[in-house]
Amino acid sequence: MNHHPADTCASVSNEQFLYGELSIIELAERIVQHGDRSALKEFHDHRTLFKIGGSPSMLFVDFIDELRSKPWVLKWIDHNQLVLETAYDLTVDKFSHIPSKEKSGDTPKKERPDCRHYFKAFLHMATDWRANASKGNPILEEVGAARVFQKLVIRHFRLSCMEALRGSNPMMSRYAWPVNGAVINVMMPTSMTGRKRAEWLTAHIKNPDPRREGEKQRIQSIINERLGRPRQVGLTRRIRQDLFGRSADTPLDVLMEQEIHVHGMASVVAEEKAECIAYQRPAIQALGKPLLKKLIRHVFEALSMDQYEEKRIAERFGMSRPTFSRFAGSRWRKDPSSRPPDLWRNVAQTLAGHAIFVEKAKESGVWPRVQEILNENPEEEA
Repeated sequence: MNHHPADTCASVSNEQFLYGELSIIELAERIVQHGDRSALKEFHDHRTLFKIGGSPSMLFVDFIDELRSKPWVLKWIDHNQLVLETAYDLTVDKFSHIPSKEKSGDTPKKERPDCRHYFKAFLHMATDWRANASKGNPILEEVGAARVFQKLVIRHFRLSCMEALRGSNPMMSRYAWPVNGAVINVMMPTSMTGRKRAEWLTAHIKNPDPRREGEKQRIQSIINERLGRPRQVGLTRRIRQDLFGRSADTPLDVLMEQEIHVHGMASVVAEEKAECIAYQRPAIQALGKPLLKKLIRHVFEALSMDQYEEKRIAERFGMSRPTFSRFAGSRWRKDPSSRPPDLWRNVAQTLAGHAIFVEKAKESGVWPRVQEILNENPEEEA
């Protein structure tokens, strides 16, 4: 499955063939100095600069996708799959989004990163590298520049993981604890006010030293052990626990089946997704509840009429193709190793949660696929 961020860039110009002759540094210069979307497209669609171990070189988005499976990355995000997905989206945005000029009077939108800042950082790093590298061999220079870029991407993916982890739990917030003329940033329960936080830390953290290696991690471990880590459980998970933890004729199960009979699968899924919008990817949250409901109903309608065109639907709802593919794409079925999109996993959960739909799914022959989706991607606690 090859969905790349540059799908959102401008169409290829008549001079596109020239971009293939530019080095990665020259492409970055065009992106930074001119906001050149064709140069950005060349970078994302054709430059296989990245590799892990002995793997073949790969494109940027494939590299970020590969990073998600690494044990050391899972440790960064506390093995939270939702945080990992958010970090993925944040990182892709950092290196693929060039803001369009807003017209005066427009309602300000949620600020997104400008990839030119990150390509500029690469140019600074590449300049320092070239100052100490041997000159005159363009192939070696390109290999060296690729290594510099990979280090930058890994660094910002880690920062994205940290950012996503901070924002993943609405019941915890960051607190800057002033200690000995410095500051130690830790996460604490929102139920504790700023003054009480300082008092608690002073009473329970012995001999804090901001200069000590691993001090922040030591303090955070004490906070987690003494105060716990309060979390919210998503509506989807609570419903799923009820459905699988009780018999099929419980009041909740009957109510859900009645809702589906009266309003249809599309409406029930749309309502549930909208109610859990805070647990969706950032790009999906940006749609808002009304538009998200409309999108899901449109997806079901297009499927029923055999008119499912991802590009057209994505454009209609103002979404990039990679974002739409991760939410409700269809081509993942061609790659057994790919992860089913969010919407189809949600539908599988709904089907599996009701005896009447399990029976119908078995009769129609789709039940094995439903089980496969659920087994491949067990729902993470949100």
